[in-house]
Amino acid sequence: MHAVLGQLNGLPGVAGSLVCADDGRVLAHAFPAIFDPAAIQEAARALSDAFQALEPTSEVDDLLDLRFKDVRLLGKAFPGHLVAVLASRTTNLQLLVLALSAATAKLERVAVAVAPAPAPEGQPAARPPAVGPPPPSHRAAEGSRVAAPATGLEELRRRLAAGPPAGGGRGPPSTT
Repeated sequence: MHAVLGQLNGLPGVAGSLVCADDGRVLAHAFPAIFDPAAIQEAARALSDAFQALEPTSEVDDLLDLRFKDVRLLGKAFPGHLVAVLASRTTNLQLLVLALSAATAKLERVAVAVAPAPAPEGQPAARPPAVGPPPPSHRAAEGSRVAAPATGLEELRRRLAAGPPAGGGRGPPSTT
């Protein structure tokens, strides 16, 4: 799962991604450490609730696109699960939708491969353990004086971590 989430995170403007069960339990996520795990879990639960409330049909696309002032949260359902991506508002939507479709196909195969065996009658089914972010693939050497290169994605992460600007709030989320 982490490899697929890493591929999604490699898209320009993507700040993080997650996979959750349809009940809102986070199974895996690839968000930077600046994101509070409780907030990630709450976002997964909210997306799950939204998908259940909307109950996508054959007439409705199974993609949920929540747009806010500076970011957008896209969620896509696949059997028993959801995959979600947090991206900047200016991220190329067509590319993101194509990447989400490819990711759900890969994750569906992975989910089938790691699905727990059915529990014997009268016993609850075993739940897979929640998985946090993968270990960092590259760390600066301790004592290194060279800073990691900054990218537009890093700037987005820094701004999200900093919160609203001093002297005023951001206002309510935009729905356009």
